[in-house]
Amino acid sequence: MKIKIHTYPDGPADNLDPYDEILRISEGRFVVQQAGEGLVEGDQYALSPQQQLPARKAEDVLDFIASRRLRFTWVDALAPGSAGVLGEDSLIICDHKLDDIHKSSFDPAVDKRSVVLRDAVEFIMDQEEL
Repeated sequence: MKIKIHTYPDGPADNLDPYDEILRISEGRFVVQQAGEGLVEGDQYALSPQQQLPARKAEDVLDFIASRRLRFTWVDALAPGSAGVLGEDSLIICDHKLDDIHKSSFDPAVDKRSVVLRDAVEFIMDQEEL
């Protein structure tokens, strides 16, 4: 597993609960401390592996879509000749070269399309960050 290192004030530290643990780098070693214990500009740190990432801003998700020029295809499982997976509707995300980079199935009676879209894009973002 790769650990993403952040340099304060960049990174998610300011959006964490003050009691969440982070791993600050001190003299080449990780030191466990709470996010609210105060980082100073230039401190390097990582999120604790058990720490959930803070939610991304909608603007960051949209910027990612625009910068990667992602294309979206919604496939209705009930449409004649559709490519739906296992009888479910599908979302296919392609890059600017039209290579499939993500496919997901969903039930439109249960899942909101906006949530399906955001979850799929954030999954791709997560893979690039790892």
